[in-house]
Amino acid sequence: MSDVNIQLPSAFDPFAEAIVDDSGKEFSYNKILKDLKKELYRNGSVVQDPELGQVIQLQADQQKSVLLS
Repeated sequence: MSDVNIQLPSAFDPFAEAIVDDSGKEFSYNKILKDLKKELYRNGSVVQDPELGQVIQLQADQQKSVLLS
């Protein structure tokens, strides 16, 4: 028999590199929120979620706008 190396694809994590590079940096959720409010003309707030930690909540459906920004 011949040796066959099979590699199964794993889930792609687009933030894996950023997590390694920015491991010592803190993000200011309030500054991010302030910029998003200016750009999107929406109200929002930073809330503490028991599962996810700090989360930015925006009024109305702005997912597409945030992802494209």
